[in-house]
Amino acid sequence: LGPLIGALLSLIIVPIITRFISPEEYGKASMFTLAQGAVSMFMYLGMDQAFAREYVCTEKRDGLLANAMFLPMILAAVIAAFALVFRRLVSQTLFGNPDETLAVVLMAFMFPAMVLETFSFAKIRMDERGAIYSFFTILLKILTLLFTDGLFCVYEKSFRSVVYAAAAFAEITNGTILSCM
Repeated sequence: LGPLIGALLSLIIVPIITRFISPEEYGKASMFTLAQGAVSMFMYLGMDQAFAREYVCTEKRDGLLANAMFLPMILAAVIAAFALVFRRLVSQTLFGNPDETLAVVLMAFMFPAMVLETFSFAKIRMDERGAIYSFFTILLKILTLLFTDGLFCVYEKSFRSVVYAAAAFAEITNGTILSCM
């Protein structure tokens, strides 16, 4: 039920965001999301799926989560360091402006948080705690909408609000998800 409601909320979020910002600004926000997605495909190296496979197939699960997260966390740190060192170049590439470095810095700090979130969700699913998984899936979508709309109202109607909201709620929700593991 959670992923279904999450998908429906995503259908609601996009028109609301595009109502507040121009297509050009939405394109910049999409570049941020695209960069996160592309990096995550490389960063995980399939270890999240390997964790799920091994979790089901083995009785001895001690250290399985830590072993599965080890390489993705190392890659997240390396990629984050690269993004921080070359933040002006990354900013120019993603946003067409070398001065949008705060967005790149926030993205760099989100990479390790993304690893924690992915493996936290995988652990919750493997423990067959569907209600908690659904709750967090829905919560993430609602928080995305609320944080973004809040920043549109109090900060500015630009891609920065989308990026800053994503970074802020990612850090908040990761702590909450980890406490439920």
